[in-house]
Amino acid sequence: MTTALTRRRLIAAAVIAAGLQTGVLASMITASDSILAEGTEVRLKTVPVDPRDLLRGEYVTLAYEFSALESSLIAGPWPTENGNNQLRVRLKPGGDGFWHPVAASFEDMAPEEGSVVILSQPFFFGPQVEKPV
Repeated sequence: MTTALTRRRLIAAAVIAAGLQTGVLASMITASDSILAEGTEVRLKTVPVDPRDLLRGEYVTLAYEFSALESSLIAGPWPTENGNNQLRVRLKPGGDGFWHPVAASFEDMAPEEGSVVILSQPFFFGPQVEKPV
């Protein structure tokens, strides 16, 4: 009798574990799918960056049109302390079918109709500090 009871418990535990795993995977898929279904499609113009390297051979690294922004697009205060910062960039669609940067800020940007705000990767930026002589 004990072996039959142990087998039933083992089978029940396996079914519960499989159900939990399936539920976690389904929730991950649903979360990704909802972003794709409800998000805004943004088409970006890419720019090739140095596709040839003498040591690594040929490869492709892509940058975006707004990978290097003009400082005139950045509104608001700039960081006053050295450290990792993130830049917010507002994109709006252009007549050519691609989205272009129209504004940037180190602070949060309010939502606007017909635009998208993206957040940059963290990067080190701070005021220039003069070294003592």
